[in-house]
Amino acid sequence: MKKITYLILTISLGLFSCKKHEIIPEPIPTSNLENVFTDNVEDAKQDFTINNNAGGSFTGLDGTIVTVPVDAFVYADGSTVTGAVNIEMIEVLNYNDMVLMNKPTVSGDNILVSGGQLKITATKSGSQVYLAEGVGLAVRVPTDSPDPSMALYEGVETEDGTVEWTLIDDPLDAVMDSVEFSIFYEFVFDNPDLGWINCDYVWDSPSLRTTITVVLEEEFTPLYVNCFVIFPEVNSVTRLYHVDTTSTYAFSPVPTGTRAIFICLAEIDDVYYSHISDEMSITMDHTITPLMTPATLEDIEAAIADL
Repeated sequence: MKKITYLILTISLGLFSCKKHEIIPEPIPTSNLENVFTDNVEDAKQDFTINNNAGGSFTGLDGTIVTVPVDAFVYADGSTVTGAVNIEMIEVLNYNDMVLMNKPTVSGDNILVSGGQLKITATKSGSQVYLAEGVGLAVRVPTDSPDPSMALYEGVETEDGTVEWTLIDDPLDAVMDSVEFSIFYEFVFDNPDLGWINCDYVWDSPSLRTTITVVLEEEFTPLYVNCFVIFPEVNSVTRLYHVDTTSTYAFSPVPTGTRAIFICLAEIDDVYYSHISDEMSITMDHTITPLMTPATLEDIEAAIADL
């Protein structure tokens, strides 16, 4: 009986010893930074209603004017929509909103000089409708400084929320509104599916090109971070790509001598961090090592909006 009791005690101590040395892994931090961009896109949506059989026009909060021809929209089977059509528009006309909505102006490796991005969609009773064959929406995008090089790019949204831009048309006309004395880029948007469109052209600076790099503290890995660079003089934004799995972010080619503002955003376990640099001139092999500081999301977004 003593042997049995000793055996049970030995086994119990052994089990206790195993449990005592069991290693519990550290919890993996979470991040909802992508939701911030998604929420900002949702907040930017503007809704308009047009009678498809009468046509009409509407004006966005930032001044974009869209004119819809009579019987512009059809169902997927080609039949004409009757009555009211809901049109949703998002205006992303300045570099502040490009950052806040994660909508860089890049085509491949080319930085684009931007005159403004739009997304237009149309639905009837919650289902998508399409532009009829040979029909387009007449669009006017406001500008303070018309540029004769401005052309038209069409965009496809990717899984990470950015848009891939492709050139689809020659340089645009800039027109003066005789009533409002405002200047607009004017074009016809005739993609049957509508979607993203952009007034842009490739930034063909004669300056030498270089790589720009941001090196953050090691905990700010790509799981939690987005880094952007604003080029105010061309109203453009690029997002830096991460280098391997490190906390290093880069982009190339970038013209030297241009003015730039670096913005890094992070969210780890519901704590937001940011770095917003002063405007600086890009030098050869330009590298910065910013400190990420905690702040409220409201303060970060307000600071970006005020740039």
